[in-house]
Amino acid sequence: MLAHGLVHDARGGGIDASYMPAGWVAVVVREEHLSTPRVARRLVPPAELLEFIAGQESIGANASALDVALEFDVPEWIASRALSLARGATR
Repeated sequence: MLAHGLVHDARGGGIDASYMPAGWVAVVVREEHLSTPRVARRLVPPAELLEFIAGQESIGANASALDVALEFDVPEWIASRALSLARGATR
């Protein structure tokens, strides 16, 4: 996914490649952990997501990751992460 790669590039992150030393795995895991929320916020803007969630709740529905993925035209894993971030922010 292009947005994911751009976030890694902006962070100056490295790549996961077979020729990297074994210790690099921890760096890649950390980079993924830090980059994924940024990708989710970039592709699913928090204010728009909260508005979408409120709209779903107003009709008695809960916004699922699939609903968010379809609404924002993103992969479901990004939608799930965005929902997780939004629900954590509203608690």
